Amino acid sequence: MADYGVTPDGLKIKRLADVLADASAALALIQDPITGERLQPDFSAADPAMQVVKIPLEAVGDLWALLHNVFSQFDPDAATGAALSGLVRLNGIERAEGKPSTVQLQLTGVAGTVIRKGQRVSDAQRQIVWLTQTDVKLDIEGQGSVTALTEEKGAYTAMPGQLSVILTSVVGWNAVSNAAAAVPGAIEERDPVLRQRRDQSTMAPASSPVEAIYANLRNVNGVDFVRVLINNTLQTDSRSIPPKAIAAVVVGGEDKDVAQVLLERSPALSEWYGNALFVITDNLGDTYPVQWVRPTEVPIFVEIDIQSLGDGQLTDDYGALIADAIVIYSRFGAPGLGIPAAAGYDQDGIVPGESVVAPRLYTPINSVAGHALRAIRIGVDPGALSAVDIPISWNAWASFDPSRIKVNLL
Repeated sequence: MADYGVTPDGLKIKRLADVLADASAALALIQDPITGERLQPDFSAADPAMQVVKIPLEAVGDLWALLHNVFSQFDPDAATGAALSGLVRLNGIERAEGKPSTVQLQLTGVAGTVIRKGQRVSDAQRQIVWLTQTDVKLDIEGQGSVTALTEEKGAYTAMPGQLSVILTSVVGWNAVSNAAAAVPGAIEERDPVLRQRRDQSTMAPASSPVEAIYANLRNVNGVDFVRVLINNTLQTDSRSIPPKAIAAVVVGGEDKDVAQVLLERSPALSEWYGNALFVITDNLGDTYPVQWVRPTEVPIFVEIDIQSLGDGQLTDDYGALIADAIVIYSRFGAPGLGIPAAAGYDQDGIVPGESVVAPRLYTPINSVAGHALRAIRIGVDPGALSAVDIPISWNAWASFDPSRIKVNLL
């Protein structure tokens, strides 16, 4: 009989077929005391006695499967959920929490009306609910302003004027609107992304300066993207990086934390290059001006032609749904749209230094069902849009906003 359980080669589980085979072998040893015949158990036959015996055996098979799942949670490559969160803490990493989206609301009504914290507003389709964060008393002109957060964490957007529905009625409160677009939040860091960040962190003690700087910057709280470039020549390179200088492209994170990593992990006598600067003062009073690159945003304009499928009519807010999907996808990739990694779509958003290619936007556009895509035009000038790719410099970042995305319903 094969060895089962924890072995030098890992966990070897007994599958249901093995459990039934072992039980059959054991039952076949039982001999009838009168006839001397041995049992011939057949769990596949419609024998009521065998079916009764099979029930606890199936439970044993389920226990082996459960043991396999529990054992897998100790493997960073297989662990999921809370188990993976616990494992990556051994590498000094915390799963990035989700954040609600934020918007500033303008309230209108009867002067002196008090609108309590926690009031609910939404758009015309009532898809996303926003909650006011403080009490507000309307001024003498019946106006007030308050910050609202989405009820659920995630990268939700709202174009100016889109939030106009009061879901919780308050006497004296007549209208609500948002003059500016909402600031998208973030979804909780998903398992594949967290697992990848854990793998990258193992490069932290690496001998290569690029690997060490990269891994330690990725571990900085709030950092979403890192690229490390080193000019090892004695000449200024094609990116304008000075000789023997380090240019770290970083999105997110506090300036102090980023500068501290660069100071501690860069080779001795390193020079730094970039448009961001933070001066670190050590215990002896010596100062170190550390530089790195915060990518410059390049506003991208998009125009899309779509057509309704069949005889269905597209609603007035359909274009807003597509614009929201593009913005979310540009920042968080397919996971931001709820598309699982197994679907094979790009898991990253559009990162700094990445050119904008029109077909890349097919995924977010088609994530909104009910239409046929006819054309996409992109550009940095709203008056000169085309299907031509938009090159983005290594120290820049393509920026998408619903106000710059136009959807034509043909």
